Amino acid sequence: MKLNAQIVILLVVIISLAAFGLWSLTNWGQRPGPGSGGTNQEWGQRPGTGSGQGTSGEFQIPDVDASKPQSNPPYVAELKTLQLGNLQITYKSVTASYSPMTMGTDLYIRVKNTGTKSEILHITPLKQLVADYVPKWCMHFFAFQSDDLTVASGEEKILHYFASNDDSGQFDVKIDFWQTADKSDKVTATIKFYSGTRNDVKLYENSVIYGEIKEKGTGKKIDNADLSVNLFSGRESKRIVTDGMGRYSAVVTSSDDLAKFFDQEQYSYDYFITVDKEGYEYYYADGIKPKPGEKIRFDIELEPAASSPTYKMNWESKVSDYYGFFWALVDDGWKYVVGSQAKHTPELGKPTNFYLFDANTGNQLWKYPTGNECWGIDITRDGSLVAAGCHDNYVYVVNANEGILKWKKDCGGMNREVEFSHNGKYLLTGPAENHDFVLYNSADGTVVKEIDECRESLRNSKFTLDDSKFVVGTSFGCTAMFDTAGNKIWENHIGEFPMVLAIDSQGSTYATGKGRTLFSFDTSGKTRWSFRVPDHTAGTGAISSDGSRVAVGTGGGWVYYFDGSNGKILWREKLPCINAGHNAVSISSDGKYVAVGCAPEYKLLVFNEKGTKIYEYQSTENTDPILNEKWATIGPGASEGTQRGIMGTYTSSDGSKIVAAYGDDYIREFVKV
Repeated sequence: MKLNAQIVILLVVIISLAAFGLWSLTNWGQRPGPGSGGTNQEWGQRPGTGSGQGTSGEFQIPDVDASKPQSNPPYVAELKTLQLGNLQITYKSVTASYSPMTMGTDLYIRVKNTGTKSEILHITPLKQLVADYVPKWCMHFFAFQSDDLTVASGEEKILHYFASNDDSGQFDVKIDFWQTADKSDKVTATIKFYSGTRNDVKLYENSVIYGEIKEKGTGKKIDNADLSVNLFSGRESKRIVTDGMGRYSAVVTSSDDLAKFFDQEQYSYDYFITVDKEGYEYYYADGIKPKPGEKIRFDIELEPAASSPTYKMNWESKVSDYYGFFWALVDDGWKYVVGSQAKHTPELGKPTNFYLFDANTGNQLWKYPTGNECWGIDITRDGSLVAAGCHDNYVYVVNANEGILKWKKDCGGMNREVEFSHNGKYLLTGPAENHDFVLYNSADGTVVKEIDECRESLRNSKFTLDDSKFVVGTSFGCTAMFDTAGNKIWENHIGEFPMVLAIDSQGSTYATGKGRTLFSFDTSGKTRWSFRVPDHTAGTGAISSDGSRVAVGTGGGWVYYFDGSNGKILWREKLPCINAGHNAVSISSDGKYVAVGCAPEYKLLVFNEKGTKIYEYQSTENTDPILNEKWATIGPGASEGTQRGIMGTYTSSDGSKIVAAYGDDYIREFVKV
């Protein structure tokens, strides 16, 4: 009897070990918990067919059932067509987004001229659409074209509108099209904008992505690697830790079913994978598109981390002022740091200062008083002049060496943008003196040219390298290039004003903002490429001097790193913070170092060109009571998380130095060691 009992116990142990072995093979790498997009691992519905019963090659992976039909979205779009003379207008009756998977939706209307001559088309103005149809909970509703268009014979133009998903709900927008002056030929497109939630997305997971991770060059299998399989927007992720053999697997919804449900033209309904493992370079790969029932094997090679520099804080300087710093900029010789005080709405309406610091020691050299906050700030490349554009309606130009005012102008209203030419000869600013923008002689403030072409307030601007031209971004999305004589070279529309605006050494322009599409335009204004930023507002960014690399940070807490020649993502990474600060992404001239400031977490991060984090610095919040009114008046929604933390960064041309401006009145310099 005793022997029989021992045999029974032995059999139980064997069966248990066998069962555990089967479980470990079919579930290796699966780790529950929040993903990089802030949600848990179960982003879809499993078909309930069990796992571990199928095999593919050397892997034993979960079974999936592709036979079960997927559910439809709450509203299914119908293709509609309107005829206006020779113009054929085609659109979908519904456009939708589902927070947090997609944080906004795009409407595309195609207008084709079937006639033999050019046609003029008039469209309901954006301001009227917003006033008549868009509820206040939809914070961003933009158009990417003007209200009047010329369509050549045989040409098809695409009209583009964007609506953000800031709350759940729906609204209908009626867009009129006409050609005659009395609008007697008017036709109307009615489009439903639906803002849904994750609860609307009832999709089954019917495909598998699996593989193994090895060390590049040696083939060594890498265990305990932190891997994320991410939905196309990056806002839903499955985090996985590889097993002892370097293996992983993830059951996901097929790309075909995602595309059918979300139905957004500019999205790529692929998955992307990131791997973060100590001792190795950061890994990113996208373009993974499993079909229903498909099991895609995707093996990964990690590159051993190269010897990388790191940084240390060299100095910090603190002021006592109401707003906290918004910008910090440095001259080319790294002699001076200029910082402006400002905050996102609601405004405080208090007097403040802009400041100049010694870039080598952090000593405050002077401060210049203003009647209100200053969103616009700049310093000439040679460090001789500082300009500020402020809410007290003035533009100030100050001698940097002495801190003495050279000249100031009453703009007739709030000013938010100043920009020196590279040679320091011109100052572009606006709105100014009842004009959209004005080009001044920076030495004495005499007017060079007054321009009103865009009929909107200036919000951003940059000069070409040779200072012969400049590009402007205005309040309702007009982005245009002019020569210094005031002649318009080209004009495009990107939704609202470009929060990111840059020109490379070849004269190509890069622009993006709350419209959440990153554009690159050539010297004639033709679109070189565009990328629909899928997670949230693209609020900050910078380019390498030659435009070969572009870095963008978002209000969704992601940083993107692009090949500037074609718009391809080289890597993107979820930041360990809620947002990238307002002006807090900067890049070295060669694109090898990217500095990113977190908001509201007061954390500075530095990445190399492969996306590997090489430095992190965490500071604590300044408790100066002068800031209490700022903290008490932080607005709701997007601005709430972007007032604390790092508001701006500036990286030296070689990446050896970084200056960070903080919303709690600190400026700090970091140097490479």
